[in-house]
Amino acid sequence: MAKVHNREDTEDRALIYRMWRWTFGGSAYCFDVDHIEWRRDHTTRKMYPIAVMELTRPDHTVICPQAYLPKVVARYNVDSPQGQHLHYVAGALEVPLWIVVFELEGGPPTNQLAAMDVSIGNRFWIYNATSGGGWYRLDRATYREWMLRDCPMEIAEHRRVA
Repeated sequence: MAKVHNREDTEDRALIYRMWRWTFGGSAYCFDVDHIEWRRDHTTRKMYPIAVMELTRPDHTVICPQAYLPKVVARYNVDSPQGQHLHYVAGALEVPLWIVVFELEGGPPTNQLAAMDVSIGNRFWIYNATSGGGWYRLDRATYREWMLRDCPMEIAEHRRVA
């Protein structure tokens, strides 16, 4: 059974802590992982990780420009501090690191509550940062189908965009 949202509010209860923690400075680093995708073995009922997912989006509702995608890859490259921790986590779990760029419909949220009024757009770009296999553009239905497979994997070459 998937996790359910147990509260009606949309408050990010960790936001204040994260903002405070990031003020420490020095050589004490703190990075988050957007999420780890899990599956359940139907025989043993045990959970196992299948992918580390890092999510980002272009500003506002601008169509994702091709020039934006290489900048995203550079941000999560194994040579960048943020990329190092993501690749480390994915490697420790022995799963791929996927970068997902998504667009919003209805304009950017002005606050967390307003985010509920903004819907996910119909364009997703996915990139396997572990293998460096290139960017793939998916519509919402295909992205959902890809996510619900037993394991996010490389997808059909004809969907490759960069």
